[in-house]
Order: sequence, then structure tokens, then C-alpha cells
Amino acid sequence: MTDKIHIRKYNVDIDQSAVLELISKKRDWIYSKEDSSKEIYKLALENSFTYVAQLGNNLCGFLRGIQDNGLVIYVCELFVNPDCCSVRVANQLLEYIHEDYPEQPIYIMSGVDEYYRDFGFQKVGSVFKMGSGEY
Repeated sequence: MTDKIHIRKYNVDIDQSAVLELISKKRDWIYSKEDSSKEIYKLALENSFTYVAQLGNNLCGFLRGIQDNGLVIYVCELFVNPDCCSVRVANQLLEYIHEDYPEQPIYIMSGVDEYYRDFGFQKVGSVFKMGSGEY
């Protein structure tokens, strides 16, 4: 296995099953609980911009983001396989999106704020949930 992490755009035919397998390992990941949520998440992966990180033939992580009509980028998920070197993979995924959208501010939706603070990112707001749905 090579030590070089390769970042590329998500390809539904190649990556979908590996991404779903990766998130199914995380117990609190809401998209891995029910078949209906998996179908919704498959659509989200296809209709967002998603990047995958590979180490050799292994999927090490992925980043899924959305764009607000060219104004800003929102990173919705940044997920790294715990078996991979998580800091390197996460950093490279974030660098890749920044290279693709250098002129747009990038906001990361986070459930682990301290992780991003440790890398020097500035907290600029909060996210609030409205309604009782899982998504």
C-alpha cells in the first residue's frame, strides 16, 4: 500500500458503496440507521460536491459540501475512517476544497468544534435545528 493519499471527486459508480460502508461503521451517524435515510443520503452525495480520499485501494474519508449560489461553501460532512491517519486525511480534504474554490469563504458545519479550533479555524456562528425530523 502506498503512503500517498489521493483526493478526487466522488464517482457514484465507484464510490457509493464504499462511502455507505464507511459511514455504517459509525454508530451515531443518522444516515446509516434506516434504508429510507440511506436513499436520501445517496441523493445528497450525488447532488452535492463530494470528494473522496483514498490510501491505496482503501477509502479513508470523504467530504460533502454544498454551494450557496456562488456566495459561500458549506461543508456538511467531513468523515475520516478511524483506521487511517485522520489528521492528514481531513487536512487534505479541506485543502482540496479550498483549492477548488479559492475565492469563496468556506464554512464547516461541525459537531466537534474543538477539532476545528485546534487547526486555527474561527468559530463564526451556530446551527439551530427546527422541527423534530432526523435530518
